[in-house]
Amino acid sequence: EKIITLYDYRANKSNIAIRLFLEGIDSAYGKPSDIYQIMNNLIAHSINNYDEPSEGTLRYLDITIIGEGRQRTIKIKDYGNTTATEAEKKIYGLFNEVTINDPESDLGLAIAQRLVQQKLQGSIVITDNDDSTGTTASIRFETRLT
Repeated sequence: EKIITLYDYRANKSNIAIRLFLEGIDSAYGKPSDIYQIMNNLIAHSINNYDEPSEGTLRYLDITIIGEGRQRTIKIKDYGNTTATEAEKKIYGLFNEVTINDPESDLGLAIAQRLVQQKLQGSIVITDNDDSTGTTASIRFETRLT
């Protein structure tokens, strides 16, 4: 919830409401700074996916945290304009290309992907939403203790 509060001003200014859903979560153990950085980067990316709002148009950014035994899944769903293919290029191509200062690149996504894999020994997958607007980033990892 602390990371969501950090983005309240920026989201509200862009007419975006951040909604948090918890399913089966009682506690999670892990390195808070890693999870905080991953969430920070993915929320910032999701907010950037939206065009400038029309007057009075409210848009949403949904964050769902699911606990199933030791498994944790964090889903960040936006309804913006980036496709999963575009997001994956930003994640996987960034460190392999000379154009690292390209304003279209998203270093935050690449860092989030590395943290998920190296620090949490988890996975991150970005998919297009079923309704063909926006993307969902799904992060899966196991907790050390339950």
